[in-house]
Amino acid sequence: MKPQNDLLSATGTTIFTVMSALAVEHGAINLGQGFPDYDGPADVIHAAAAALLDGRNQYPPMTGLIELREAVAAANSARGSAHSGGLRRTSFGMAPSNRTTGK
Repeated sequence: MKPQNDLLSATGTTIFTVMSALAVEHGAINLGQGFPDYDGPADVIHAAAAALLDGRNQYPPMTGLIELREAVAAANSARGSAHSGGLRRTSFGMAPSNRTTGK
């Protein structure tokens, strides 16, 4: 019997298949793919809808959202973290070399 789609049948196992199988094997939730079999908590749905309606539907700036930066700085300060120097020392870079040192 000929496969229905020559291109896809030649692809083999995809990362989606692998990750879905691993999630099932470990009893985990696969957040890498968006096909839940339920709607989810109402408060999360409403928060997501509100965020979309108020314009927060794009990627954030590279330096991060000010609200998140302030919250991280406050949490670090409350814990007595070495990186509790306020917003100037709070950054979300891709690697340690991208961190703002406040100097």
